[in-house]
Amino acid sequence: MDKKQDKKGKRKKLKKLHILIPILFLFLTVGIIIHHRSGTKSKLHRKIEELHAAGYPVTLKELDELYSIPDSVENAADFILDAIYYYKDTNDPRLVNVDDWVVIFPKGEVISDTVMKNASQYLQDNQKSLGLLHKAATLKYCRYPVDLSTGQKLSIIDLLTIMRLLGVEAVLNAENGDSEASVKSLICSLNVADSLSNAPLLVGQLVRIACLNYDVKTLEYIVNLIDFTDEQLAQLCDTIADKQRLSGLSYGLTGELCDAISNFENYTPYTSIYGNEISLPKRFLVSVYRGIELNKSDLIIYLEILNKTIEAGKLPLEKRLEAAKKILTEIDNTSKIHLVVKTTAPSYPQYLSRELTNISKLRAAQAALAIQRYRLKIRKLPDSLSDLVPEYLDSVLSDPYDGKELRYKKLDPGFVVYSIDKDLIDDGGMEEPKNRQQKIPHWDITFTIKK
Repeated sequence: MDKKQDKKGKRKKLKKLHILIPILFLFLTVGIIIHHRSGTKSKLHRKIEELHAAGYPVTLKELDELYSIPDSVENAADFILDAIYYYKDTNDPRLVNVDDWVVIFPKGEVISDTVMKNASQYLQDNQKSLGLLHKAATLKYCRYPVDLSTGQKLSIIDLLTIMRLLGVEAVLNAENGDSEASVKSLICSLNVADSLSNAPLLVGQLVRIACLNYDVKTLEYIVNLIDFTDEQLAQLCDTIADKQRLSGLSYGLTGELCDAISNFENYTPYTSIYGNEISLPKRFLVSVYRGIELNKSDLIIYLEILNKTIEAGKLPLEKRLEAAKKILTEIDNTSKIHLVVKTTAPSYPQYLSRELTNISKLRAAQAALAIQRYRLKIRKLPDSLSDLVPEYLDSVLSDPYDGKELRYKKLDPGFVVYSIDKDLIDDGGMEEPKNRQQKIPHWDITFTIKK
């Protein structure tokens, strides 16, 4: 009897333990989650306060106030948007596809009659848009009509298309031997591209960079086609120097900072960006993701990555690539549980190289125009870029990728000015291949004049 009672007593104790242990485990888990949630919330609050104290806008309202122009001034954006509204597309898609330009507008070669005819018709159909763009280019202030305080996004992707119109105008003017009109078209295009310089949004800065890259390609073609006067070359040189926004990308990333703080609360790695309904297993994961405050943990890391990228974009140009590599390594070492950081953040430091490439192209163009001015006066090419100082350049322009002087090489005929690009290898002024399928391992960022 005593043995049976002992066994029954042991069984009861074990049953109580079986019940008690899960309860204790549940309480412990809940306690850890509550502690984690509280700590994460406090840490996020401190991070946002730290950013605000450093001078960054942290709300959409503050971002909207940052993107402002004086009252009662003419707004260039009004004219640009009207130009987009009245724009008529061409029946020759090659005229608006920048990748086709090297084919239909080959450097130093005659344009076909068909292309000339199509280009002339394209301009004729768009006289109203061209007039509006030329008016916009003369105005000092520009703010595209968005209300960032409500999260309304900047939508200016059509600017890339309208810029092709100005490029075709510049080329056709050059083909017709009108250098003054060609310069006017080029400067107009550069000014319209720069209308986005004060937009504190990443998309605005990326579109600005794309437009300026297109302008440099157009300029390179035209300089190989016709001769400019010293005054015209000086105008172009000064305008290109003015468009080199050394920290434009960092300025644009402030918008990403505000957008993240405003919208991260409701974003998860499983939510469809198109608003489609997600499956039940993913809904459960979303609930867990939010329930244990992983969205806030992600936001803390995300803001740190953004902050470091913004600061990297303010460093001396030649130090930015290494800083970007360190940020990418940090993202790679972040736990895979932070899915939003792992999937979204890597693009930001990579944009730093895109900005360096743009500045390299602008500087190579600026130096090449200065060489043309020197050659026009001295009747020969300079031996080095230092020969251009101080009459044509204030100082020898540096390569954004390594901080050394831009490379300059005489050709037969002509010359090339170039940057070594992000691979940091000097390829002797090797041009980017027209066809990426060509087996060239790497190349430089070049501006070449072959005459």
